[in-house]
Amino acid sequence: MTMTSLISWLTLWSRWMQINEEKTGYPKKSLVLSCGGASSVDAFEIMADESDLKVLEEIDAIIDSLLKSQKQAIYANYLKEQQPDNYEHEFEMAMDNILTIATRRGLV
Repeated sequence: MTMTSLISWLTLWSRWMQINEEKTGYPKKSLVLSCGGASSVDAFEIMADESDLKVLEEIDAIIDSLLKSQKQAIYANYLKEQQPDNYEHEFEMAMDNILTIATRRGLV
């Protein structure tokens, strides 16, 4: 994974984290609804969405595994939450750690 692709995934992750569950009645982090085994013209898009969802879930797990201050820095930057002390350093360390872990896990 490159830093550019990580930034793209984190941007998608931030949108995924902000999905409003009250509007649909489905779980907050659900991007895709499956209708069962039916085949359709949208089958490829559904499969791609499911693949993206797996990557987003993996990125979320990586972020959860960071030190609290690094996690806060990611949340501050992407979810507009309160910045931790020494924000710039914590954000830089968090990005480096996410990139290292994601690469080790073979994420795209």
